[in-house]
Amino acid sequence: MNRKWLSATLAVVLCLTNVPLAGAEAVVPTGEETAASAPGGETYDAYRDRYAGRGAGAEKLIFSCAENYQAAGAQVKVLDSYDGKTGVLEWSGEEGAVSWSIQIPQSGLYQLQLEYQALKGHSRGIELELAIDGELPFAEAEKFVFPRLFRDEANEDGRFDQDAVGNEVSPSQTELFQWQTAYFSDYDGMYPEPYIFYLEEGRHTITLTVLREPFVLASLVLTAPKTAAAYGEVKTLYPTASSPTDFYYQVQAENALYKTDRMVHPGV
Repeated sequence: MNRKWLSATLAVVLCLTNVPLAGAEAVVPTGEETAASAPGGETYDAYRDRYAGRGAGAEKLIFSCAENYQAAGAQVKVLDSYDGKTGVLEWSGEEGAVSWSIQIPQSGLYQLQLEYQALKGHSRGIELELAIDGELPFAEAEKFVFPRLFRDEANEDGRFDQDAVGNEVSPSQTELFQWQTAYFSDYDGMYPEPYIFYLEEGRHTITLTVLREPFVLASLVLTAPKTAAAYGEVKTLYPTASSPTDFYYQVQAENALYKTDRMVHPGV
């Protein structure tokens, strides 16, 4: 084949690949993703920086999830009592949203907690989306994960079953259904502290949209962010008596009271 003919053919093909088809809209690369394209309009970093100079809100506010709520496509019902608590909201499906109208007495920064108990489901974390006054406060609020609880089953002496040659085998796991209180935080650990939210004095709407797993809700808790005190200040609160010298207590790490993920296995 003639080299000049081949070169010319390739040049024509390459040029044609850069010509948009009739009726097609040319795509112009932006070079980077912007925060405005993310759910909620901005990232948590930008949100936190925007309210960095604001003071703390009220010390502690507790709102019952069985009161002042409105459901949209969610399978919910109020239970008079459930596992030791009265007036709770059972969310038995994995769809829909529930909104609560709450009154904030003081403008400022808050951390948000959820008091809940998982229902029997697929043994996965409970996933929720959070909106405040109809909008995601920041992009990361599109998914929060609230853990379940599990326990490794051991014998009465605290040891695991052994095989024919004396090696311990991986234990069976039992899910624990009990009340938990957890912050709205970054489940991936990118931000070690719970998320902060800025709320003005007045009435607000908190909306949770379920993404997966059923559960029971007791309360939404808003608290002012805590800051660690200096060691010298904390030390003055300790008793003046000397520390005991004969105390020794050893805990076998593989015999955990509970864990938040089935993938955590003891080193048998």
